[in-house]
Amino acid sequence: MASVHGESAVANFYLAKLAKAAGRTELVEALKTEIERGKTTGPYGAFPAGPLSTEDKTGLIYRVAEDRKSVTGEKLAAALEHAHLLVFRPRDASPGDMQALLDAGWSSTAIVVLSQLVAFLSFQVRSVAGLRTLGASLAQSAAVAAKAG
Repeated sequence: MASVHGESAVANFYLAKLAKAAGRTELVEALKTEIERGKTTGPYGAFPAGPLSTEDKTGLIYRVAEDRKSVTGEKLAAALEHAHLLVFRPRDASPGDMQALLDAGWSSTAIVVLSQLVAFLSFQVRSVAGLRTLGASLAQSAAVAAKAG
């Protein structure tokens, strides 16, 4: 999620942890490839018929490439697709999407935890970006004050 939000420093932190913990460079490389495939802007989706329908927007419906599922496994592939759905097309989430996770071996409790983790990481990435922007603004203000003073 950090990568699709454009936060490469955060993404590299987590990918390095995964590479060390899993010891599977092929998995990390497959994830990097899938991250590139999943990059987009959003949000996308359709509202129920009514006044908000004017905001309907079509966009990428991300699916892990079939040839990489042998590396990621069905369970991780389903998690990646679910995370992308939550970030970019949350208004399109349906019971069928939950069933896809159940079919891939996720329990109901694990689906809730996965969804909470996606939400937390999205918050974390936005917080880092906000703090970075604030820091740059403060540095610029300090530079202007130093020149004036």
